Amino acid sequence: MNTIAYINNDVDKRINKHKYGNYLYHYTSIATLHNILKSKQFWLGNTATMNDKKEVKYFIELLQRALCENIPSDKLSQCDIFFQKVYTRIDNEYPYAMCFSRLEDDAAQWERYADNAEGVCIIFNTKNIMCAFYEEYLLFGDVYYDFDIKQHQHYKILYDYFATGKLNGFSNETGQIDNAIACGYSHKHRSFRSEQEIRAVTLWNHIPKYAMVETECVRGIVKKFLKFDMEKRCTEVGLTFENLFEGIVIGPKSAQDIGSLQSFVEEKGFASLKGKISKSDCPLR
Repeated sequence: MNTIAYINNDVDKRINKHKYGNYLYHYTSIATLHNILKSKQFWLGNTATMNDKKEVKYFIELLQRALCENIPSDKLSQCDIFFQKVYTRIDNEYPYAMCFSRLEDDAAQWERYADNAEGVCIIFNTKNIMCAFYEEYLLFGDVYYDFDIKQHQHYKILYDYFATGKLNGFSNETGQIDNAIACGYSHKHRSFRSEQEIRAVTLWNHIPKYAMVETECVRGIVKKFLKFDMEKRCTEVGLTFENLFEGIVIGPKSAQDIGSLQSFVEEKGFASLKGKISKSDCPLR
């Protein structure tokens, strides 16, 4: 098991390497904020129902297309069978994710993810949220938008596999498929590049410790969520739940008054967070 000291050291290295900065921003509804503070849970959404309808398939489709254009023609059938297996996995094994942005008080984020700017932006402490999400089968990292698929390691591995029959770096096809799908979680269509997204995402139907999958009805639609008990997880890594938060910003179109939200936050026992609530400066109206 990883010690608290090991987790802190590794997270520091990742933050410095990727230049994440001190804060990450999560744009969401007031109802979601209310639920987070009331239950001390994070609900990770099913990626099958997210706004990018391609999600994992975008990366896989690029990979398949590039390979079919370049491998020997007598290997196309093998390639097709391989990718049929990949798509079957994707269609039946949805990961769960929570998304963050590097962007503070951003108009596009407000409109797209925070109830058309009527919601809130939760400001998270980067190091603490990464420590809380430190899990073997849960990835936390950048989303990539602009990349040359032919320069990607998976293209090179699979090209050699179809051309020579040797699967370098993996003992079998299952391992390669697992890794390719995992890589797909962190690649999105370039039209989303302005989001500067960072995400926490589970892998291969893995349920992290202190988490469970449950179905909820949200805005009239039934969806599955991974409910993550963050209070228990924080305790395990030497944090309190309140350590995760650096502030709450009320959306520019929201009718929510600061005083009522402060009273709710105080009622739930978050004394320091009460004084970190503000109204957005974004001029959206």
